Amino acid sequence: MSHTVTIETQVRDASAVEAACRRLGHASPLQGEHKLYSGRYTGLAVQLPGWQYPIVCDLTSGKINYDNFGGLWKGQT
Repeated sequence: MSHTVTIETQVRDASAVEAACRRLGHASPLQGEHKLYSGRYTGLAVQLPGWQYPIVCDLTSGKINYDNFGGLWKGQT
């Protein structure tokens, strides 16, 4: 039997994102315009280890943009 989980969240606090990156040992997030595979997004970017493109948090809307192409981008540089 499979299970489906849906999570709806918003990210709006830059200091919380920065603290989470420190706690997890990730590089500090960078504010600005960032390229994902199919476009450019403005916000606070978090680069996850092994991911080709960052996660971009739009702190104004609370939306999180990312592209890992179904996991296929992981491990590519």
